[in-house]
Amino acid sequence: MNGVKEVNETFVTDKMKEVVDSSAVQGVIGGVVSAKDEIVSQVQGAGETVVNKMSSVVEGVEESVDSTLSQITSKIEEIEENVKSEVKGVGDKISSFVGSAGDAANEKKDEIDELLAALPDENEIAAQSKATAEELIEAATEEVTEDEMKD
Repeated sequence: MNGVKEVNETFVTDKMKEVVDSSAVQGVIGGVVSAKDEIVSQVQGAGETVVNKMSSVVEGVEESVDSTLSQITSKIEEIEENVKSEVKGVGDKISSFVGSAGDAANEKKDEIDELLAALPDENEIAAQSKATAEELIEAATEEVTEDEMKD
């Protein structure tokens, strides 16, 4: 039986070789190889398309980011100018207030100086005090003298 089995295996192997070598099978193999090459080519084309689209998207995003950054920078500069203007306005108001307060203080100082100038000086006060003391002494002396005379 081994002999029949070997003959059958050989026969089958030979028949398989004939089938594989046949033009129909070679055509199918060629078609598969060609289809594989076409698929590889399409996949490569799709990859290039994806890369190109991604590059386009990245460029669009970069432009959008640049535009947004430019707008943000412009807005920050505008805010800085507004803040500078407001600070200057506040500074002007403070300067005006301080100036007004200084003017008012100077006016009060002038009033105080006028009042002090209207007061008698030390010599005048001393002279008035001496005159008042002399008047009091004289009045007291007169009273004592009148009382003594009555007695």
